[in-house]
Amino acid sequence: MPATEAAATTTNVSKAKKGKVQAKSTGLEYQFQIMEASDIRRAEIKKFVDPQYWLQYFPPIAQADLNAMGARIDWRRTFVTTEANPYYDAFVRWQINKLRALDKIRFGMRYTVYSPKDGQPCMDHDRSEGEGGGPTEYTGVKMEVVDWSPAAKEALGTSVEGKRVFLVAATLRPETMSVYSHLLQHFSPPLRYGQTNCFVGATLDYGLFPANENDVYLCSYRAARNMAFQDIITPRDNPTKIASLKGSQIIGTKIKAPFSVNPEVYVLPMEGVLPSKVSRSNRR
Repeated sequence: MPATEAAATTTNVSKAKKGKVQAKSTGLEYQFQIMEASDIRRAEIKKFVDPQYWLQYFPPIAQADLNAMGARIDWRRTFVTTEANPYYDAFVRWQINKLRALDKIRFGMRYTVYSPKDGQPCMDHDRSEGEGGGPTEYTGVKMEVVDWSPAAKEALGTSVEGKRVFLVAATLRPETMSVYSHLLQHFSPPLRYGQTNCFVGATLDYGLFPANENDVYLCSYRAARNMAFQDIITPRDNPTKIASLKGSQIIGTKIKAPFSVNPEVYVLPMEGVLPSKVSRSNRR
């Protein structure tokens, strides 16, 4: 048997070729476009403004498809499992309240796409756009300010006096902050690798937000609000900004590099810093 044919016979077909998000990504931006791609007429789409219409439209289609597949289902036993069914809704409420009273369940949080307007997770079909997208997990690296630049000192005055201020840089690869500084120094001779500086966008706006009684975080309002929803910064949903700085005013500030062989580095400007990220560290 040729090598190419042998390789083909050992291919693992049990694993999906596409991830869930990739499989659901259609390249279309808005919900009505995705519904049109599912052969729903535009004149029909406007009816879905009423959330109850979803329960009327799709179940018969799903039932017809399952029957066409030959599925043997007793449709007499079907029922709606939302608040549209007051009997089932009352049962679920009784069950959850009973378990909570017995301290068997507690409120918790998880990483998800969240709607501040509705105060709850925002699933794919709840969004007017962005279907298939999920949360992106960043690691915040805290770099304590050692000495402010002259421009920052003048702008801040006494607003953060007696507080520890940390620049919080977002990174998708936190291991690069410590691997270079802790592992490479064991080479002979040791390699002096590690963080060399922290970049900020000179034209971007930064805020200082209290994390607790003693610590203040310097980041964008977007980042502070995201952290507030995770109880990292208080109060929840509306972080308090005690001062503002332009990126150009932070340039030249000396900060601690917590994982580097260089104990202290400086803040430098970079044009490529995105407003949605706001700060980044540089490693060498």
